Order: sequence, then structure tokens, then C-alpha cells
Amino acid sequence: MIYNSFFSKTSDTYKYIKEKKPQLHFDYDEIMHETHNRVFTIAKMSDIDLLNDVKTSLENAYKNGVNFEDWKKQITPTLKKKGWFGKTKVVKRETGEKKEIYVGSRRLKTIYNTNMRTIYAKSRYTGQMLSSATHFRYTAVMDNLTRAKHRGMHNLV
Repeated sequence: MIYNSFFSKTSDTYKYIKEKKPQLHFDYDEIMHETHNRVFTIAKMSDIDLLNDVKTSLENAYKNGVNFEDWKKQITPTLKKKGWFGKTKVVKRETGEKKEIYVGSRRLKTIYNTNMRTIYAKSRYTGQMLSSATHFRYTAVMDNLTRAKHRGMHNLV
């Protein structure tokens, strides 16, 4: 079995997030499956400069092993300055649909965790594919958040 540090600093892993292209999407699921491997997006973020700022901050957090609380302290002033913090209104450019959202600690934690876990998973997958192992065992977390499909695959070899 192969284990990687959550903050593994392998060049391939850092390259993975660095090469993702920022794209604006109103809803996260507007892009599907493999596209998420090539595209960096945050739902309801409609400013490409701000999206780039957040992407860069997450790259640096990964590269330097910055935890969530410290990342949040670093990115919050930028979010406030650009009007994407607290209660805010966003507009879907294609349809003019308006929505009020709240950007706070909970949403930032989702953004941080999603990106850090994606990078970690990419690192682990790459390591497994480079190993000489012939079999891999799928293990699910098996907590109350584990989806039924993943629960059913637990311990699958």
C-alpha cells in the first residue's frame, strides 16, 4: 500500500493544480467529470481576477503546507476588497439570474478542503499507478457522509 503526505510536495502534484485553467461557472456541476482535472472553478464566482487570486492562494497553501485557518486569514482581505465575502449578490451572466449567497468560514472551508483533497487524491493516484503493485483495495471512510455507492465498494480489490 502506498501512503502520501497530505502536503506532499511532489512536483507532479503541484504542477497539477498550477496547470488548471481558471474558468467562470455559476454552478459547479456545469462542468463534468474529467473537465474538473483541467479546469479550476468556484461556483458563483463571476470575477476572473478574483478566481485567479483564490487559485494562486490555494497553490501557495498547498506548496507551503498552509492549514485552513491560516489560508482563510490570508484570503479574506482579498475577498472583502473585491466584494465576495459575507452576504453578497451574484448574477449568472448567461441568463441574468440573480442569487444571494453567503461567503463565510463554512464556504471557504469547502473551497479549501475540496481543492486540497483533490490534489492529495491526484498525488495518491499517480503514486499508485507508478508502483509495481498488481492489486489495489478501495477503502471508504465509512462515516455518515459516505455515499451508498462508495460504501458498497468498501474493501473491493
